[in-house]
Amino acid sequence: MRQWGRWVLLLRGWGSDVNAGDAANTEYALSEVAQREVRAALRTARHQASFTPFRVADELNWPLSKVLRCEQSSRPVPADDLEQLLRLYGLAHNIRQHLLALTRSAVNAPQFGYRE
Repeated sequence: MRQWGRWVLLLRGWGSDVNAGDAANTEYALSEVAQREVRAALRTARHQASFTPFRVADELNWPLSKVLRCEQSSRPVPADDLEQLLRLYGLAHNIRQHLLALTRSAVNAPQFGYRE
């Protein structure tokens, strides 16, 4: 099973093998799940609004690569960019607030990598 799949199962309460000291890993897994939810919501909202990535890029005066990166990247979408996309797609205020909160939680989660 993939590592992220294991965390999703643990977060849903279907497993109990979280080791002591894994709080940071759990937060990291939550941020990964939050990022995936935001990216999926962006794609779904774009499809429901009948936008193509080309049209979104044109409407927002963004490069096409930026639109695609927002939907496909493993990095969190910047809150300002997310807000612009969600407004363009015409999503309700409460949905926008939920997705912005997920993005902020992903940005503030601990990051693993090189440290001095």
